[in-house]
Amino acid sequence: MQKNLGRMMVGHIALAPQTLAVASTATNGNKIDRQGYDHATVELIIGAVSGGTPSVTVKVQESATAGGTYTDITSAAFGAKVVAPVSVADTAYPTFIGLIDLKGVKRFIRIVATTGAGTPSIAIAVIIHLGDATHSLVSSAIATDTWSPGILNNATAPGVNQPEFTV
Repeated sequence: MQKNLGRMMVGHIALAPQTLAVASTATNGNKIDRQGYDHATVELIIGAVSGGTPSVTVKVQESATAGGTYTDITSAAFGAKVVAPVSVADTAYPTFIGLIDLKGVKRFIRIVATTGAGTPSIAIAVIIHLGDATHSLVSSAIATDTWSPGILNNATAPGVNQPEFTV
């Protein structure tokens, strides 16, 4: 089956790559306008880690306006990730995947990452891929290709984890 990738998916940097190093501190990510998209894939990438066994909790929030009050999307969160120290030279950084059905979700979404107690130092980034566009982003002559929605459920695909949450 042929799918139009221009209609299927667009990526956003929800939380730019950075090191979180203050205990029990929340960091808000970029506001993303999800209007016109029905689904999102949230990808949490953890990089270099130090400070014992630091942890980070990442959740997705919603708001009716970009500058409005954001509230948690029920069950759209990665539980506390306690990560053993990982060196910068390590190439096998942990990646976690979550899936969200955006139908019924308010127009704007963002990520909030909160470090655990202690002396954390966790390099992280979060990417949100919006999919199932209700409008065409580019000409179908340019972006027509085969797309397999089952890749996230393929446990044998190298480097792909099972979704941690599906909302």
